[in-house]
Amino acid sequence: MNQVLTLSSPALLLPEMIAACPEQTVTRFLEFFSANTRNPNTRNADARAAVDFHAWCADRGLTALSAIQPIHVAGWTKELGRPHSVPTGWNGS
Repeated sequence: MNQVLTLSSPALLLPEMIAACPEQTVTRFLEFFSANTRNPNTRNADARAAVDFHAWCADRGLTALSAIQPIHVAGWTKELGRPHSVPTGWNGS
């Protein structure tokens, strides 16, 4: 089950694969988003991206932090840049 991670606001979900890690890893994950970036908007955007990436990984069967490789990050970022499909019924005018 996901745990709630409160940065400044809104509350974010702590990824399951992070929650399953040793306490030191969980602490470092939280510290990264609370101490390394001073701007709260940037901090929350970065945290949201990390949560989204972990969800993307989980959808592809990557459930351990140690299983994530650079190719997974590349695949995620490539999908971020993929254009969305045209809504059904759109005629282009």
